[in-house]
Order: sequence, then C-alpha cells, then structure tokens
Amino acid sequence: MIVPFFGELFLYPIPLELSHNYCSNKCAYCFANLNNPNRKAESGKVANQLKKFNQKDDLTSLLLQNGAAICISNKTDPFAVSNYRFAIPEIRTMIELGIPIAYHTRGGKPFDQFYKETDIPKSLFYISICQTDEEIRKRVEPGATSIARRWEMAQFLIRDGHQVVIGLNPYVHEWNKAETFIQNVIQAGVKNVIIQPIHLNSEQIRNMSAAEMEAMGTTVLENAKKRESPYYYGVQALVDRLLSLGINAYDTQHFNSSNIMEAWHTGLQGKTFKTIYDFYHWCLKHKKDNDPVYFEEFYEFMKPSFLDEEKPYTLYQYITSLDRRYRKTQQSGMSIKHKMTFRELCLNIWNDNEGAKNISRSEKFAMVGELENKVLSLEADENENLIYAFSNKGFDFRLVNPKNVNYD
Repeated sequence: MIVPFFGELFLYPIPLELSHNYCSNKCAYCFANLNNPNRKAESGKVANQLKKFNQKDDLTSLLLQNGAAICISNKTDPFAVSNYRFAIPEIRTMIELGIPIAYHTRGGKPFDQFYKETDIPKSLFYISICQTDEEIRKRVEPGATSIARRWEMAQFLIRDGHQVVIGLNPYVHEWNKAETFIQNVIQAGVKNVIIQPIHLNSEQIRNMSAAEMEAMGTTVLENAKKRESPYYYGVQALVDRLLSLGINAYDTQHFNSSNIMEAWHTGLQGKTFKTIYDFYHWCLKHKKDNDPVYFEEFYEFMKPSFLDEEKPYTLYQYITSLDRRYRKTQQSGMSIKHKMTFRELCLNIWNDNEGAKNISRSEKFAMVGELENKVLSLEADENENLIYAFSNKGFDFRLVNPKNVNYD
C-alpha cells in the first residue's frame, strides 16, 4: 500500500512511501526484514489506489492529488528479485501519472533492464553502499548486486541528469576503508552522501538467523546495540573529510553547512516536505547565534508543502508513529485528536519539548528557560508557543538561559 511516510515528517522530505515483499537482498542487518519477515506486497490495493486516488479524500489520496513524491522504499528494494515483478509495473503507472519517485535501491539486473526500457523523468536515486570490500559485501548482503556495479550505476545516473545520494547506512568501521570509499565517491562524480552508524536493538538481533549473526560478527553486533555508538567517531571523521572535498555529507546527528536535502527537493521538482534540516539552513541565513526562534517563523517556512492549511485531516499518526507516550495513553495520560489541521500538527510538535521531532533534539537549537529547584520554566511568546534559541556553534544542553538570548 502507498501510505504517508508518517515517521519521517520533518526528518526526511518524502511525503509518501510504498513497500513490497520481504527483501531478497537479504542484508543481514536490515531493520525491515528483521522487524517484519512476513511482509507481503499488496499489488491489487496499490493498483486500486493509483486508479482511484482522484476520487477519494483519504490523506494518501489527497497527497497524491497534490503531486506528492513517493519513496520506493525505506523498507524494501523495488528492484530486488523478490519485488521487481510487482514494483516495475507500479512504477511505470506512476511515471505515466506524473508522480515523482525517489528510488531507494542497490540496483541489479532487473533495474538495468528497467532503466534500458523506460523513459524515466529526472528523479532522485538513493543507492546504498555500505562496504568497500566485496567479500564482506557477499557475507552480509548475499542477495544484493556487487559494490562495483553500484558505483557504475551511480555514475551513469549522474551522467543522465538524475540526483544521486549514496547511503553509507549503516556505517561499520570494520567494513570500510575510508580512503577507498572517498576515492569511489570522487570517481563516480557523487556530490551527496549520507552516513549513519549501525544500530540494532536486542529483538532485531534475536530475529537474525545463526548464519546472519555469524556474518555480522560478535563485535559488530555488540557495538550495534550500544546507545552511544563506538562507530560515531568514524562517521564524523568521514563526514568532515567529505565536506572538505566539497561533497554534501550528512550524518543525521549533526547539522552542517551543506544542505543535502536539496538533492531531494531538486530531483523531485519540489514535491516534497521541508525538514528541520532545511529550517536550520533557513536560520543560517536569517539568524545570528543566540537569536530567538519563533513558531510562526517555523510554520511559515514549513507550510508551503502542506495541503490546505484550513482543513483538518487524519494526521495523528505523524506523532504516534514515533512517540509511545501517545500510543500508551493510560500510562502517560497523554492523548491527541485524530483529525487536525497541519498548523495544529506543527503546534503540537513545536510545543512538546519532549517529542521525538522537537527541534531542540538538534544541538543547533535549545529551549529558552530556566531550571530551578527541579522546576522547569520555559519562555513562550504572546500566543503561548515555546521560544527556542538558535546557534550554529551548537548548544551543550537543550536549555539556554533567557539572559543569553538576543531579544531585540
């Protein structure tokens, strides 16, 4: 089914997502395969959605009517052997309908054939390349195409005018030689790289087969469970090195001066949502360190990509998908209404200082207020919306004293 990309609002710029079967690339670390090994494609339902979305008023249909882009997929590779027979006909229908598509893939023969036979509009391709050693790749990604073929794919897609992002995600130090990876990036002409350290929870590791655990290795699995990843320093060093070479690099944990999100906005003709990372770049242009940041500024920046701001929609899952407090209402005492306007959704996220999507989760923003005798007092504007402070240098804590904020 095509669904709103609920969990990624403000974090990733694609409004919609479509996934298929359990992925036959069989990457041992794949969170989607480990979380849901029984995933099945729903081709009939997808065909019905694409046929009738102009006649319906559910959120997915309304976003499609608005021309919103689709990610295919955050969970499965559309060109994997287990999926291409379903995915390719759907993709061709979407192309005919003018729906922008962000392709997440490792490529392979089905993709090569599809690319040869299909007139693909300029788009964005997110290509996962997580190793520099082919023998390691065969061990941990036994069903995927070779590393060399993926770099070739990146090169010809760039040549043909598409936006290409390389995802070194997950990053594992033992799988990568930094200088080899950098050289491959340069040779392919890649300008955008996302790097994130591996993270797996205990349940995901328990769901691995014995062969997958052996392929991953004890050291990697132990490090993957740690809240403070020992691979973080390798990620940051590689990001810094790529930035020094003029390549847009991003590790999701720390914002920097290169806005990699522009690859999505450009490749998908602006049929995207804005992200907190985009808003950070707006602040770079319009704010000085320790300037206050107000809700109305945030909302005015975000709202052009939303649906009608006056109408309520079923939006609650944008919050409940990531925040268990709103799913376990009896324990937390917190609840949220199912239907709301996009403005109300933004207000909820902005004023919930403990929320997963709150901007103070980034070190570049902090709540303005004081903590005295274990009582937190937060600054708010005339509409009782929280005030945050911006600093490109970053804040050591999520709270900054009002005395240190540049109020005019």
